[in-house]
Amino acid sequence: MKKNDIYLVGIILIIAIGAFIIINATKKDGDKVIIEVDNKVYKELPLDDANCPDKLCVDQKNAEYNGESIICLPNRVVVKVQSSKESSVDSIAN
Repeated sequence: MKKNDIYLVGIILIIAIGAFIIINATKKDGDKVIIEVDNKVYKELPLDDANCPDKLCVDQKNAEYNGESIICLPNRVVVKVQSSKESSVDSIAN
């Protein structure tokens, strides 16, 4: 590798680490959890237990940030976290 190649790799690495830090620092906690069944709002409750055979939806990591979701396919349930606060990062990078 030439000297300029090393500089380029270093700059790209610094930009990537900076972007990662900024995106994670600007995440907002959600205000509510919305449970949808067949695309209709069902309840606003945390998902603690499930009656599906595999219980994969319960074993997923906690959905706590705006835009995250938990999905249970056997019961056709989608749990989304939404925040009333605007994030400075767009939803694609969130």
